[in-house]
Amino acid sequence: MDVHEQSGVFRRRPNGNVPAVSAILVVWCIGACAWPATVTLLFHDSALVNDTLFTVGDIARVTGSSGEVTGAVTACVAGTCAPPGYNRFISAADLVSFRLKTGFPEVAFTCTGSKRPLVRTDFRMIRLSDHEAELRSWIASTIGWKAGEWEVTVDNPADSCALLDKPVSLSFDGLENRFPKGSTNLSMIARQGSRSRRIPVRCRFSVNAPVVVTVKPIGRGDVLQADDCEIRRMDITRFAPAPYTSVTQIRNKRATRSIAAGAILHDRLLANIPAIEKNDAVSIVYEKGRISVTVSGIARERGAVGDRIWVENRQTHKLIRAVIRKKGTVSLLQGGVSI
Repeated sequence: MDVHEQSGVFRRRPNGNVPAVSAILVVWCIGACAWPATVTLLFHDSALVNDTLFTVGDIARVTGSSGEVTGAVTACVAGTCAPPGYNRFISAADLVSFRLKTGFPEVAFTCTGSKRPLVRTDFRMIRLSDHEAELRSWIASTIGWKAGEWEVTVDNPADSCALLDKPVSLSFDGLENRFPKGSTNLSMIARQGSRSRRIPVRCRFSVNAPVVVTVKPIGRGDVLQADDCEIRRMDITRFAPAPYTSVTQIRNKRATRSIAAGAILHDRLLANIPAIEKNDAVSIVYEKGRISVTVSGIARERGAVGDRIWVENRQTHKLIRAVIRKKGTVSLLQGGVSI
């Protein structure tokens, strides 16, 4: 622009090229805004990840022309980690082609560094021996045996598994029988978020508990009395049947076979004294609402209270299935045939 003097003041004369320069700047700005964002990925040779998933930022240094786009690419999930303590390789080219370019179609990617980064999953070991006290506490709160009647030995305390190096929640299960004896398989469950690992626990239970023992020989069919037995503490670890633990459990029972002195009593040796014997006269009761009908009959089977037996109507000679209610009385089953 030209400079001239007017009244002692120097003034600039506008240049005719200013509008052209302004137009060029506007065009340049519009073009710059239309250019796609660029992202450069420098892939590491290896990365250590302490999670179930790893991101692009875990395995590469991400730089670019847009901070917002760079942050999104950095946080993008790149894949699933190997189990704790294991490794996996990932193809940088496949990651860019099938994950990043489809997720960020307007971004121009440049890749450098390793072509196959190694992703290592961090871990820590958890051993059964480190949590045996918790196992015993859980057993004590779940088991049916009383304190002092049982002991447990863990056969595989050195067994372990690898977990993420993160907080873990432990629980136990497998005690289906509340009165375990001998070898029993339990489980310790380690949970981290949505993932869980189950560690087998091989146990041996020894049981030394009070049981009912005969003090003299018992003949077959004999009705047991309280003075025929006593309570004695015995090792029943290898005793398969469920033993009686109280003298009250033998009331109204008789021996199904000959029993020697010193034998542990259980339900296979004793049976309830029948309330009705075969060929006993019985009263057959039929009830429906307020209506009750009673006819005489003959028992065709023996049974105790609550057992189902066949009885015969004396008048019609019809066989009927009935339930023993008390000595000498049976009732028709609900929905059964008429009498």
